[in-house]
Amino acid sequence: MFKKIFGCFLILATCFTLASCSKNKYIKLSYAEKQIEVFVGDEVNVKPNVEIGKKVKGYELEYTLSSNIATVNDGVLVANEAGTVILTVTA
Repeated sequence: MFKKIFGCFLILATCFTLASCSKNKYIKLSYAEKQIEVFVGDEVNVKPNVEIGKKVKGYELEYTLSSNIATVNDGVLVANEAGTVILTVTA
């Protein structure tokens, strides 16, 4: 019973969220690959594919890394040490 109530609540919340969003005011970020392998010293372009709605005037991408073993500047990631890093991109 709880699962059915929770499921209905989740569906209603999703519908409310979708109804309250404007179709023309969105920024959608995507990547062709979810994971890449980079060797120490390599530079890789990590700029996402960006899709924007008609009402979006402009946007700025912010890159955040989970570790300092790599650096990112203007969408270019440089691997400084071996290891794993998670890149988060927000608009």
